[in-house]
Amino acid sequence: MKHLLIFLIVTFFAGSVLSQQKPELQKLVETERAFARMALEKSTKEAFLHFLADDGVVFEPTAINGKEAWSKRPPSVGLLSWEPVWADIDASGTLGYTTGPWEFRPAGKDGDPVAFGHYLTIWKKQRDGDFRAVVDIGVSHGKHEAPARATEYPADAGTASEGVSDAKAPVEFGGLFPKQPFSSDAIVYRDGEFPARGLTAAARRAKADAAGIKRASWSGIDCDGSGEIYYCYTRFALAYQDGREYCGNHLRIWKFREGKWQTAVDLIATLPECTGS
Repeated sequence: MKHLLIFLIVTFFAGSVLSQQKPELQKLVETERAFARMALEKSTKEAFLHFLADDGVVFEPTAINGKEAWSKRPPSVGLLSWEPVWADIDASGTLGYTTGPWEFRPAGKDGDPVAFGHYLTIWKKQRDGDFRAVVDIGVSHGKHEAPARATEYPADAGTASEGVSDAKAPVEFGGLFPKQPFSSDAIVYRDGEFPARGLTAAARRAKADAAGIKRASWSGIDCDGSGEIYYCYTRFALAYQDGREYCGNHLRIWKFREGKWQTAVDLIATLPECTGS
C-alpha cells in the first residue's frame, strides 16, 4: 500500500508538470476523457458522432467513414466505456494517439460489463484548434483489472527529434515483424491477448506471429503522419503451414527517435469470418 501511494503521488506531480510543459498533449488527453464522458452522460453514438473527424475512420469490419457508420446505428442504451492510460503527440502538437482499456455494458452504466479489450485512437488537430479522431480501432480480450486513473506518457512526448525533417516516411508495411525496431516503450495488441509492452515483449510477440507463415498479403494501405509520428493501416490475410488462416486489420505507428524510425504501436484485429484452426 505504501509503494502504491508513493507511485500515485509521483504520477500526479509528473502529470502536473507535463500539463505546464506540453499543453497540447494535455489537451489531447482531456479531449479523450471528454469523449468517454459524453458516452457515459449522453450516449456512445452521440459521443462518436461528436468526436470523430469528418474523415475519421472506424473498422466495421474494414475501414469506413466513422460518422457515416455511426449515424446509421439505431439508438442504444449500451455503454462503451474507456480511459486513456498511454498517450503521445508529435512536436508540432497536431498529431497524437491515446490508448487504454475498454469495457462494454449492454444494459447501460448500471449493468455488468460483458466484453473487454484495448482501444487505440489517433487524433489530429483540426482547423479550429480542436482534436478529432481520425482513426479508431481496438482489440478484444479477457476481463482486465481496473487500471490506474493516471495517464502515462513517453519521456520525449511532444519534443522535436533531430534529423526528422530529413527522414523519409516509414512506408514499409507488409510484414508482421517490422523492419523498424520496436521502441523501449512499444505496445503490441492482438485479439484475445493482453497487451505486450516494452521492446522485449513486443518483439517476442511479433516474432511469434511471423513464424510458420506460408502465404501473406496486405492490401489497401492508408498512411499519414506529421513530424515525429507516422502511421499506416491495411487489410491483411495470412495462411500458416499448419493450416491456420487469418485475416483482419493491421495498424502500425512509428515514432522518430535517436535518428531513426522506431515502431511504437503494432495492432492486429482479426476478423472472425476468416479465421480457422
